[in-house]
Amino acid sequence: MSIDPKKIRQELFGKNALTGEFFDFICGELIGFGISRAVFESNTHEGCVVKVEYSPEYFQNIYEFQAWHRVERTDLAKWFAPCVDISECGKILIQKKTTELTKFPEKVPAFFTDIAERNWGQFKGRPVCHDYGCHLLIEHGMTSRLRKADWTGFGL
Repeated sequence: MSIDPKKIRQELFGKNALTGEFFDFICGELIGFGISRAVFESNTHEGCVVKVEYSPEYFQNIYEFQAWHRVERTDLAKWFAPCVDISECGKILIQKKTTELTKFPEKVPAFFTDIAERNWGQFKGRPVCHDYGCHLLIEHGMTSRLRKADWTGFGL
């Protein structure tokens, strides 16, 4: 299944030339998508991606941004791809870009939920989660407890 970036642009902005042009200015190549977001290369922030939330039902950009700001000055930050900035309404998130991860950790923090290879990458030489819009930080807290990772998909 693939998503046409032009279709995403059309659905997000319709025929509004100004917002469409702004999108083209900020967003480069489409590099991934999920149930609520599309991820693009950033044309304006070197070493970053732009996550555009197209679904009105989820708030994963906001959850990711809030999670990052809760852990960024803790030892747990090493497990997260850093967030850089977010738009006022939360529909646009700028995050540090990860590279392909070839060796996945045997254990991950207990609060990560969607344990799938596509949601992890490498940042500064270590494995990090770059899709943590769904997590259990509230339920489990900022625990340092690790659990065995099941890399087959959605592993709660």
